[in-house]
Amino acid sequence: MMCGCDVVADLSQFDNARLAAADGSPGTSGSSGTSGSSGTSGSSGTSGSSGASGSSGDTGSAGTSSGETAGTQTSPDDGGVADATTSEGSPSETAEGGGQDGTMPIHDSGTVDVFDAGPTNLLTNPGFELGSTAPWSTFTDMNGHSASLQLSTLAHSGKYSGWLSQRTADFQGTVQSVSNFVPSQPYTMSAWAHVELPDADAGTDTDADAGPPAPLTATIILTAQITCRYDDGGETTQYVQMGTGSASNSGWTETTGSFTGIQCPELISASVYVEGPAPPADLYVDDVFFGAAP
Repeated sequence: MMCGCDVVADLSQFDNARLAAADGSPGTSGSSGTSGSSGTSGSSGTSGSSGASGSSGDTGSAGTSSGETAGTQTSPDDGGVADATTSEGSPSETAEGGGQDGTMPIHDSGTVDVFDAGPTNLLTNPGFELGSTAPWSTFTDMNGHSASLQLSTLAHSGKYSGWLSQRTADFQGTVQSVSNFVPSQPYTMSAWAHVELPDADAGTDTDADAGPPAPLTATIILTAQITCRYDDGGETTQYVQMGTGSASNSGWTETTGSFTGIQCPELISASVYVEGPAPPADLYVDDVFFGAAP
């Protein structure tokens, strides 16, 4: 004589398997039945969605194999930088290939997206926007006379630029020490410059009362000053011109250059500076960049 107890037990297994598949616990597979390894097909009818034998007892197709659920950490629009994909639960690898949302597979759970900010500027206060000229300085001439370095509201960008007046030599421009300079490494440098005759606008963006000034152009040079100590104990200072350009009193002009590296057994000091026009012209410098070559 047969009873319906086995049928009731099988339905309980079915419910438990369905709950396990819903919360992502290990060992379940399929959308409506237990996985092929734990279920039976054919005569028992316990694996199918309706208890029937045959095709409904096969392993389902929508279950996970490890009980993990995958997710992505999405960053703001960053110009094409792919977002990193992470997984909840134990570390695992995602499928190879990127998704339509710009995600990419990684093999280290918890890795997050990093924006590509480009080369790092090794200079401090490159646009004089800290409201001071520090740590910029200028050179003295052979007679001990130093040019005057001040803030100016005649700026290429932002509020300020560096204004050099009372100049007596071409090399009296803005200079800054670079503490983490590596002599053998390549670098790039750029600077925006503007020139004026002395007192033409007193360091402001207001034209002189006498009317528009006469056209003025000048050569701008980007230079690295590097002092090295050699094996014999001697020290030598090299001046490497990285690039030349021109500046005028009609607007701002950018000069760019590069440093390809030198042999320097022991670095003592390194500075970069912007050389200006012949004196007595005033030099304005803004938005200076010096960093590792890409």
